[in-house]
Amino acid sequence: MTLKLYESTYYCTGKVKIAAAYAGVNLEIQNIEMKDTREDSYKSKFPLMTVPALEDTENGLTITDSVAIAMYISGKKANNTVCGKDAAEIARINQWIMFCESLVSPHTTNVATMLLGYRQYNGAVLNASQKELERALEKLNAFLERNTFLVGERVTLADIVMFDRLRHGFASFIDKNMQNKFSALTRWFRTIANQDEVMKARDGKLPEMVEEAVKFQPPKKEKEKKEKKEAPKPKAKKVEKENDDAEEEQEKPKPKAKNPLDALPPPKMVMDEWKRMYSNNDTRTVAMDWFWKNFDYEGYSIWHVAYAYPDELPSMAFMCSNLVGGFYQRLERAKKYAFGSLLVMKDAEGKNCIEGFFVVRGQEVPFEIYDAPDYDSYKFTKVEDITSKPEMKEYFEDIMAWDGKLQGKTYQDGKVFK
Repeated sequence: MTLKLYESTYYCTGKVKIAAAYAGVNLEIQNIEMKDTREDSYKSKFPLMTVPALEDTENGLTITDSVAIAMYISGKKANNTVCGKDAAEIARINQWIMFCESLVSPHTTNVATMLLGYRQYNGAVLNASQKELERALEKLNAFLERNTFLVGERVTLADIVMFDRLRHGFASFIDKNMQNKFSALTRWFRTIANQDEVMKARDGKLPEMVEEAVKFQPPKKEKEKKEKKEAPKPKAKKVEKENDDAEEEQEKPKPKAKNPLDALPPPKMVMDEWKRMYSNNDTRTVAMDWFWKNFDYEGYSIWHVAYAYPDELPSMAFMCSNLVGGFYQRLERAKKYAFGSLLVMKDAEGKNCIEGFFVVRGQEVPFEIYDAPDYDSYKFTKVEDITSKPEMKEYFEDIMAWDGKLQGKTYQDGKVFK
Protein backbone atom coordinates (compact mmCIF):
# COMPACT_ATOMS: atom_id res chain seq x y z
CA MET A 1 0.00 0.00 0.00
CA THR A 2 1.34 3.42 -0.99
CA LEU A 3 -0.22 6.70 0.11
CA LYS A 4 1.22 9.55 -1.93
CA LEU A 5 0.81 13.03 -0.43
CA TYR A 6 1.16 16.03 -2.72
CA GLU A 7 2.05 19.15 -0.78
CA SER A 8 3.14 22.72 -1.43
CA THR A 9 5.12 25.19 0.64
CA TYR A 10 2.07 27.42 1.14
CA TYR A 11 -0.38 24.78 2.35
CA CYS A 12 -0.04 23.10 5.74
CA THR A 13 -0.13 19.31 5.93
CA GLY A 14 0.72 19.05 9.63
CA LYS A 15 -2.58 17.43 10.62
CA VAL A 16 -2.20 14.88 7.81
CA LYS A 17 1.26 13.81 8.99
CA ILE A 18 0.12 13.59 12.62
CA ALA A 19 -2.87 11.46 11.61
CA ALA A 20 -0.50 9.20 9.65
CA ALA A 21 1.72 8.80 12.73
CA TYR A 22 -1.27 7.71 14.84
CA ALA A 23 -2.41 5.29 12.13
CA GLY A 24 1.07 3.85 11.65
CA VAL A 25 0.96 4.76 7.94
CA ASN A 26 3.96 5.78 5.88
CA LEU A 27 3.47 8.63 3.43
CA GLU A 28 5.33 9.17 0.19
CA ILE A 29 5.75 12.94 0.02
CA GLN A 30 5.88 14.82 -3.27
CA ASN A 31 6.45 18.56 -3.18
CA ILE A 32 4.88 20.43 -6.06
CA GLU A 33 4.66 24.02 -7.28
CA MET A 34 1.25 25.60 -7.66
CA LYS A 35 1.76 25.81 -11.42
CA ASP A 36 1.96 22.01 -11.47
CA THR A 37 -1.71 21.79 -10.46
CA ARG A 38 -2.62 23.02 -13.96
CA GLU A 39 -0.81 20.15 -15.66
CA ASP A 40 -3.03 17.51 -17.30
CA SER A 41 -1.33 14.74 -15.31
CA TYR A 42 -2.42 16.42 -12.06
CA LYS A 43 -5.87 17.52 -13.25
CA SER A 44 -6.70 13.99 -14.35
CA LYS A 45 -6.23 12.80 -10.75
CA PHE A 46 -7.43 15.89 -8.89
CA PRO A 47 -10.04 17.81 -10.95
CA LEU A 48 -10.30 20.52 -8.26
CA MET A 49 -6.61 21.33 -8.89
CA THR A 50 -5.89 22.07 -5.22
CA VAL A 51 -3.28 21.01 -2.69
CA PRO A 52 -2.73 19.17 -0.45
CA ALA A 53 -3.94 16.04 -2.20
CA LEU A 54 -3.67 12.30 -1.52
CA GLU A 55 -3.43 9.38 -3.91
CA ASP A 56 -3.99 5.84 -2.64
CA THR A 57 -2.32 3.67 -5.27
CA GLU A 58 -3.86 0.51 -3.81
CA ASN A 59 -7.44 1.37 -4.74
CA GLY A 60 -6.95 4.37 -7.03
CA LEU A 61 -8.70 6.77 -4.66
CA THR A 62 -7.75 10.44 -4.89
CA ILE A 63 -8.84 13.07 -2.38
CA THR A 64 -8.13 16.71 -1.54
CA ASP A 65 -8.48 18.93 1.57
CA SER A 66 -6.23 18.34 4.56
CA VAL A 67 -9.06 17.50 7.00
CA ALA A 68 -10.63 14.99 4.62
CA ILE A 69 -7.22 13.42 3.98
CA ALA A 70 -6.51 13.15 7.73
CA MET A 71 -9.88 11.43 8.23
CA TYR A 72 -9.21 8.95 5.43
CA ILE A 73 -5.73 8.10 6.70
CA SER A 74 -7.00 7.64 10.27
CA GLY A 75 -9.54 5.13 9.02
CA LYS A 76 -6.77 3.00 7.53
CA LYS A 77 -6.02 1.58 10.98
CA ALA A 78 -8.56 -0.85 12.38
CA ASN A 79 -10.20 0.29 15.64
CA ASN A 80 -8.26 3.54 15.56
CA THR A 81 -9.53 5.49 18.59
CA VAL A 82 -8.37 8.73 16.96
CA CYS A 83 -11.51 8.44 14.79
CA GLY A 84 -13.81 7.85 17.77
CA LYS A 85 -14.88 4.59 19.38
CA ASP A 86 -18.63 4.95 18.73
CA ALA A 87 -21.22 7.08 16.94
CA ALA A 88 -21.41 9.55 19.85
CA GLU A 89 -17.65 10.18 19.83
CA ILE A 90 -17.56 10.46 16.04
CA ALA A 91 -20.30 13.11 16.19
CA ARG A 92 -18.46 15.08 18.88
CA ILE A 93 -15.21 14.89 16.92
CA ASN A 94 -16.95 16.29 13.85
CA GLN A 95 -18.58 18.96 16.03
CA TRP A 96 -15.18 20.25 17.19
CA ILE A 97 -13.68 20.05 13.69
CA MET A 98 -16.51 22.18 12.33
CA PHE A 99 -16.11 24.61 15.24
CA CYS A 100 -12.43 24.88 14.38
CA GLU A 101 -12.89 25.30 10.63
CA SER A 102 -15.64 27.92 10.93
CA LEU A 103 -14.76 29.92 14.06
CA VAL A 104 -11.04 29.36 14.72
CA SER A 105 -9.22 28.70 11.48
CA PRO A 106 -10.42 31.66 9.34
CA HIS A 107 -9.69 34.23 12.05
CA THR A 108 -6.36 32.67 13.03
CA THR A 109 -5.33 32.79 9.38
CA ASN A 110 -6.52 36.39 8.99
CA VAL A 111 -4.60 37.65 12.01
CA ALA A 112 -1.39 35.66 11.44
CA THR A 113 -1.08 36.40 7.71
CA MET A 114 -1.79 40.12 8.14
CA LEU A 115 0.70 40.55 10.99
CA LEU A 116 3.36 38.60 9.12
CA GLY A 117 2.80 40.56 5.91
CA TYR A 118 1.59 37.65 3.80
CA ARG A 119 -1.76 39.29 3.20
CA GLN A 120 -3.10 42.77 2.56
CA TYR A 121 -3.21 44.60 5.91
CA ASN A 122 -6.62 45.95 6.87
CA GLY A 123 -7.02 47.33 10.39
CA ALA A 124 -10.80 46.92 10.52
CA VAL A 125 -10.67 43.31 9.36
CA LEU A 126 -7.77 42.54 11.70
CA ASN A 127 -9.62 43.93 14.73
CA ALA A 128 -12.81 42.08 13.80
CA SER A 129 -10.95 38.78 13.39
CA GLN A 130 -9.12 39.25 16.69
CA LYS A 131 -12.42 39.81 18.51
CA GLU A 132 -14.14 36.84 16.88
CA LEU A 133 -11.16 34.60 17.60
CA GLU A 134 -11.03 35.64 21.25
CA ARG A 135 -14.72 34.76 21.62
CA ALA A 136 -14.03 31.32 20.16
CA LEU A 137 -10.94 30.79 22.35
CA GLU A 138 -12.91 31.78 25.47
CA LYS A 139 -15.40 28.97 24.74
CA LEU A 140 -12.59 26.54 23.97
CA ASN A 141 -10.68 27.48 27.12
CA ALA A 142 -13.79 27.11 29.31
CA PHE A 143 -14.33 23.58 27.95
CA LEU A 144 -10.67 22.62 28.50
CA GLU A 145 -10.80 23.81 32.11
CA ARG A 146 -12.94 20.74 32.73
CA ASN A 147 -11.45 18.36 30.15
CA THR A 148 -7.96 17.14 29.20
CA PHE A 149 -8.86 16.50 25.55
CA LEU A 150 -11.64 17.69 23.27
CA VAL A 151 -13.35 14.29 23.06
CA GLY A 152 -13.01 11.50 25.59
CA GLU A 153 -9.82 10.70 27.49
CA ARG A 154 -7.37 10.46 24.60
CA VAL A 155 -6.20 12.34 21.52
CA THR A 156 -8.67 12.32 18.62
CA LEU A 157 -8.86 13.98 15.21
CA ALA A 158 -10.56 16.91 16.92
CA ASP A 159 -7.39 17.61 18.91
CA ILE A 160 -5.15 17.04 15.87
CA VAL A 161 -7.06 19.49 13.63
CA MET A 162 -7.41 22.14 16.35
CA PHE A 163 -3.72 21.84 17.32
CA ASP A 164 -2.59 22.25 13.72
CA ARG A 165 -4.79 25.30 13.15
CA LEU A 166 -3.73 27.03 16.38
CA ARG A 167 -0.05 26.29 15.87
CA HIS A 168 0.31 29.35 13.61
CA GLY A 169 -1.41 31.50 16.23
CA PHE A 170 0.92 30.41 19.04
CA ALA A 171 3.88 31.05 16.74
CA SER A 172 2.86 34.62 15.90
CA PHE A 173 0.29 36.42 18.06
CA ILE A 174 -0.92 34.20 20.95
CA ASP A 175 1.74 35.67 23.22
CA LYS A 176 2.49 35.26 26.92
CA ASN A 177 -0.43 37.48 27.94
CA MET A 178 -2.93 35.51 25.87
CA GLN A 179 -1.37 32.22 27.00
CA ASN A 180 -1.93 33.24 30.62
CA LYS A 181 -5.46 34.44 29.87
CA PHE A 182 -6.29 31.12 28.18
CA SER A 183 -4.27 28.94 30.53
CA ALA A 184 -6.34 25.76 30.02
CA LEU A 185 -5.98 26.09 26.25
CA THR A 186 -2.23 26.62 26.62
CA ARG A 187 -1.94 23.53 28.83
CA TRP A 188 -3.87 21.50 26.28
CA PHE A 189 -1.69 22.82 23.42
CA ARG A 190 1.51 21.76 25.24
CA THR A 191 -0.03 18.36 26.06
CA ILE A 192 -0.79 17.66 22.40
CA ALA A 193 2.60 18.96 21.28
CA ASN A 194 4.39 16.49 23.57
CA GLN A 195 2.51 13.37 22.44
CA ASP A 196 4.90 10.77 20.98
CA GLU A 197 3.06 10.57 17.65
CA VAL A 198 2.95 14.36 17.30
CA MET A 199 6.66 14.63 18.05
CA LYS A 200 7.35 11.90 15.48
CA ALA A 201 5.33 13.69 12.81
CA ARG A 202 7.17 16.94 13.58
CA ASP A 203 10.63 15.35 13.53
CA GLY A 204 11.02 15.79 17.29
CA LYS A 205 10.44 19.56 17.18
CA LEU A 206 8.15 21.38 19.60
CA PRO A 207 6.02 24.17 18.09
CA GLU A 208 7.09 27.74 18.62
CA MET A 209 5.27 29.74 21.32
CA VAL A 210 6.03 33.47 21.20
CA GLU A 211 6.62 35.64 24.24
CA GLU A 212 5.49 38.80 22.43
CA ALA A 213 3.02 39.05 19.56
CA VAL A 214 4.41 39.87 16.14
CA LYS A 215 3.77 43.48 15.14
CA PHE A 216 2.82 44.42 11.61
CA GLN A 217 5.68 45.99 9.68
CA PRO A 218 4.69 47.79 6.45
CA PRO A 219 6.87 46.53 3.60
CA LYS A 220 9.66 48.88 2.57
CA LYS A 221 9.10 50.68 -0.66
CA GLU A 222 11.18 49.32 -3.44
CA LYS A 223 13.96 51.65 -4.53
CA GLU A 224 13.80 52.47 -8.16
CA LYS A 225 16.77 50.93 -9.84
CA LYS A 226 18.59 53.19 -12.23
CA GLU A 227 19.15 51.46 -15.47
CA LYS A 228 22.75 51.51 -16.44
CA LYS A 229 23.28 52.42 -20.03
CA GLU A 230 25.38 49.81 -21.71
CA ALA A 231 28.18 51.00 -23.89
CA PRO A 232 27.36 50.38 -27.54
CA LYS A 233 28.97 47.24 -28.75
CA PRO A 234 31.44 47.64 -31.63
CA LYS A 235 30.02 46.58 -34.93
CA ALA A 236 31.38 43.32 -36.23
CA LYS A 237 33.56 43.71 -39.28
CA LYS A 238 32.27 42.18 -42.42
CA VAL A 239 34.30 39.20 -43.46
CA GLU A 240 34.31 38.35 -47.09
CA LYS A 241 33.53 34.78 -47.87
CA GLU A 242 36.41 33.09 -49.68
CA ASN A 243 34.14 30.54 -51.19
CA ASP A 244 30.65 31.02 -52.57
CA ASP A 245 29.87 27.47 -51.53
CA ALA A 246 30.46 28.25 -47.82
CA GLU A 247 27.93 27.04 -45.33
CA GLU A 248 24.65 28.94 -45.27
CA GLU A 249 24.00 31.15 -42.32
CA GLN A 250 22.08 29.51 -39.51
CA GLU A 251 18.50 30.59 -39.16
CA LYS A 252 17.98 33.17 -36.43
CA PRO A 253 15.63 32.11 -33.64
CA LYS A 254 12.17 33.60 -34.03
CA PRO A 255 11.47 36.41 -31.56
CA LYS A 256 9.05 35.59 -28.76
CA ALA A 257 5.49 36.68 -29.51
CA LYS A 258 4.66 39.88 -27.64
CA ASN A 259 1.60 40.11 -25.46
CA PRO A 260 -0.93 42.44 -27.15
CA LEU A 261 -1.31 44.29 -23.85
CA ASP A 262 2.38 45.24 -23.94
CA ALA A 263 1.81 46.85 -27.34
CA LEU A 264 -0.79 49.27 -25.96
CA PRO A 265 0.24 52.93 -25.47
CA PRO A 266 1.97 53.43 -22.08
CA PRO A 267 -0.70 54.09 -19.41
CA LYS A 268 -0.68 57.13 -17.16
CA MET A 269 -1.14 54.88 -14.12
CA VAL A 270 1.48 52.20 -13.49
CA MET A 271 -0.09 49.02 -12.09
CA ASP A 272 2.86 48.23 -9.80
CA GLU A 273 2.69 51.71 -8.26
CA TRP A 274 -1.00 51.18 -7.46
CA LYS A 275 -0.25 47.78 -5.91
CA ARG A 276 2.46 49.29 -3.69
CA MET A 277 0.18 52.17 -2.71
CA TYR A 278 -2.60 49.72 -1.78
CA SER A 279 -0.27 47.41 0.15
CA ASN A 280 1.61 50.05 2.13
CA ASN A 281 -1.11 52.54 3.09
CA ASP A 282 -4.53 52.79 4.64
CA THR A 283 -7.01 51.86 1.94
CA ARG A 284 -9.66 54.54 2.44
CA THR A 285 -7.66 57.59 3.54
CA VAL A 286 -4.65 57.20 1.23
CA ALA A 287 -4.82 54.41 -1.36
CA MET A 288 -8.28 55.15 -2.79
CA ASP A 289 -7.57 58.86 -3.02
CA TRP A 290 -4.42 58.05 -5.03
CA PHE A 291 -6.35 55.62 -7.23
CA TRP A 292 -9.01 58.13 -8.32
CA LYS A 293 -6.42 60.81 -9.00
CA ASN A 294 -4.25 58.51 -11.12
CA PHE A 295 -6.63 56.01 -12.72
CA ASP A 296 -6.25 55.90 -16.50
CA TYR A 297 -9.65 55.20 -18.11
CA GLU A 298 -8.08 54.59 -21.52
CA GLY A 299 -5.30 52.29 -20.30
CA TYR A 300 -7.38 50.25 -17.82
CA SER A 301 -10.90 49.03 -17.23
CA ILE A 302 -12.86 48.11 -14.09
CA TRP A 303 -14.90 44.91 -13.90
CA HIS A 304 -17.46 43.81 -11.34
CA VAL A 305 -16.90 40.11 -10.61
CA ALA A 306 -19.41 37.73 -9.03
CA TYR A 307 -19.51 33.97 -8.57
CA ALA A 308 -21.91 32.77 -11.26
CA TYR A 309 -23.58 30.01 -9.24
CA PRO A 310 -24.21 31.45 -5.74
CA ASP A 311 -26.82 28.82 -4.90
CA GLU A 312 -24.13 26.15 -5.21
CA LEU A 313 -21.70 27.83 -2.81
CA PRO A 314 -20.82 25.94 0.40
CA SER A 315 -22.41 27.14 3.63
CA MET A 316 -18.99 27.51 5.32
CA ALA A 317 -17.17 30.78 4.61
CA PHE A 318 -13.70 29.19 4.63
CA MET A 319 -14.77 26.81 1.85
CA CYS A 320 -15.91 29.76 -0.27
CA SER A 321 -12.61 31.46 0.47
CA ASN A 322 -10.79 28.35 -0.73
CA LEU A 323 -12.63 28.65 -4.04
CA VAL A 324 -11.36 32.20 -4.45
CA GLY A 325 -7.84 31.10 -3.50
CA GLY A 326 -7.95 28.34 -6.09
CA PHE A 327 -9.13 30.81 -8.76
CA TYR A 328 -6.26 33.17 -7.94
CA GLN A 329 -3.73 30.34 -8.13
CA ARG A 330 -4.68 29.80 -11.75
CA LEU A 331 -4.31 33.49 -12.63
CA GLU A 332 -0.54 33.68 -12.09
CA ARG A 333 0.09 34.82 -15.68
CA ALA A 334 -2.27 37.77 -15.19
CA LYS A 335 -0.43 39.36 -12.26
CA LYS A 336 1.36 41.84 -14.56
CA TYR A 337 -1.92 43.03 -16.02
CA ALA A 338 -4.53 42.79 -13.27
CA PHE A 339 -5.45 43.63 -9.67
CA GLY A 340 -8.49 42.31 -7.88
CA SER A 341 -10.29 42.09 -4.57
CA LEU A 342 -12.96 39.42 -4.00
CA LEU A 343 -14.95 39.09 -0.79
CA VAL A 344 -16.92 36.23 0.71
CA MET A 345 -20.11 37.80 2.08
CA LYS A 346 -23.59 36.94 3.32
CA ASP A 347 -26.50 38.52 1.49
CA ALA A 348 -29.74 39.78 3.07
CA GLU A 349 -31.10 36.22 3.12
CA GLY A 350 -28.06 34.89 4.96
CA LYS A 351 -26.68 33.05 1.91
CA ASN A 352 -23.02 33.12 0.95
CA CYS A 353 -21.90 35.06 -2.11
CA ILE A 354 -18.58 35.94 -3.70
CA GLU A 355 -18.28 39.41 -5.22
CA GLY A 356 -15.63 42.01 -5.92
CA PHE A 357 -13.84 44.03 -8.57
CA PHE A 358 -10.89 43.57 -10.91
CA VAL A 359 -8.86 46.36 -12.50
CA VAL A 360 -7.29 45.10 -15.73
CA ARG A 361 -5.01 46.44 -18.44
CA GLY A 362 -6.90 47.30 -21.59
CA GLN A 363 -10.63 47.39 -22.25
CA GLU A 364 -11.35 43.66 -22.36
CA VAL A 365 -10.83 40.74 -19.97
CA PRO A 366 -7.31 39.59 -20.89
CA PHE A 367 -6.53 36.11 -22.19
CA GLU A 368 -4.50 35.40 -19.04
CA ILE A 369 -7.75 35.58 -17.05
CA TYR A 370 -10.35 34.05 -19.38
CA ASP A 371 -8.02 31.14 -20.14
CA ALA A 372 -8.22 30.00 -16.49
CA PRO A 373 -10.12 26.68 -16.09
CA ASP A 374 -12.65 28.13 -13.63
CA TYR A 375 -13.14 31.49 -15.37
CA ASP A 376 -16.65 30.41 -16.42
CA SER A 377 -17.58 30.09 -12.75
CA TYR A 378 -17.33 33.88 -12.44
CA LYS A 379 -19.32 36.59 -14.19
CA PHE A 380 -17.23 39.59 -15.30
CA THR A 381 -19.28 42.75 -15.98
CA LYS A 382 -17.55 45.88 -17.23
CA VAL A 383 -18.22 49.04 -15.22
CA GLU A 384 -18.23 52.08 -17.52
CA ASP A 385 -17.48 55.56 -16.16
CA ILE A 386 -17.64 54.48 -12.50
CA THR A 387 -17.09 57.99 -11.12
CA SER A 388 -20.48 59.06 -12.50
CA LYS A 389 -22.18 56.23 -10.57
CA PRO A 390 -21.93 57.13 -6.85
CA GLU A 391 -23.41 53.85 -5.57
CA MET A 392 -21.07 51.70 -7.71
CA LYS A 393 -18.07 53.85 -6.80
CA GLU A 394 -18.93 53.49 -3.09
CA TYR A 395 -19.28 49.70 -3.51
CA PHE A 396 -15.91 49.58 -5.29
CA GLU A 397 -14.26 51.39 -2.35
CA ASP A 398 -16.04 49.14 0.17
CA ILE A 399 -14.73 46.04 -1.63
CA MET A 400 -11.19 47.43 -1.71
CA ALA A 401 -11.34 48.35 2.00
CA TRP A 402 -13.20 45.17 3.09
CA ASP A 403 -15.68 47.21 5.12
CA GLY A 404 -18.48 49.77 4.73
CA LYS A 405 -22.07 49.23 3.60
CA LEU A 406 -21.19 46.58 0.98
CA GLN A 407 -24.65 47.07 -0.55
CA GLY A 408 -26.27 45.50 2.51
CA LYS A 409 -24.08 42.41 2.55
CA THR A 410 -22.01 41.22 5.52
CA TYR A 411 -18.24 40.72 5.17
CA GLN A 412 -16.85 37.30 6.10
CA ASP A 413 -13.49 36.96 4.36
CA GLY A 414 -11.52 38.49 1.51
CA LYS A 415 -8.58 37.86 -0.80
CA VAL A 416 -6.58 40.27 -2.93
CA PHE A 417 -5.04 39.39 -6.29
CA LYS A 418 -1.95 41.46 -6.96
